[in-house]
Amino acid sequence: MFYRGQVAEEVARVEANKIKLLGKVAIIELANQRLKCAYPELDISPSDYHVTVQANAFEVQVSYRRYICYTPARLKDKTLYYDVWGNLVDQNISPFESEFSRENFFVETEEDKKNIRFVVGNSWVPHADNTTHIVEQDTCFSVVDKNLNDYGLFEWEVVKATGERIDHPWISMTPADLEPSPFNAYRWVPIYE
Repeated sequence: MFYRGQVAEEVARVEANKIKLLGKVAIIELANQRLKCAYPELDISPSDYHVTVQANAFEVQVSYRRYICYTPARLKDKTLYYDVWGNLVDQNISPFESEFSRENFFVETEEDKKNIRFVVGNSWVPHADNTTHIVEQDTCFSVVDKNLNDYGLFEWEVVKATGERIDHPWISMTPADLEPSPFNAYRWVPIYE
């Protein structure tokens, strides 16, 4: 005898397996299409995001992690969302599931793009293993660059008037227990091909 929850899990398992068979490139394309269909006003440029695919027994998730998260002075008091992730099995796209999250999803203005180019041009070039947070202050841009592989954290400022970079000491972090239980059917596994 099947219970309602067991039937739903089995349906999700079958759907997840079908999607996983498509392979990473096709899964990302499918996610791009669903995202564009659900939110046509959203302009996600692949060069601004690190896109990954992961799956467990019941879900296939495509994550769009923004390389540079910029907080302009006008939005300093808001909680902003920069990343997008979608579950291709149940069709949920976050952070757009709630009105609060949708309203706080950061969409750059031309002025924001100009400021980001100014900071990037005067300090570094971001890459896939980093997430960089830039916060506009009165006289400078505060920058925190977190390397996701070695858990390093770098901080500096870029002076608005001169473009001068002022470095702060490097910080090393120790990761928490990153290994999920191997017996958990909900454990996420990256899809590489």
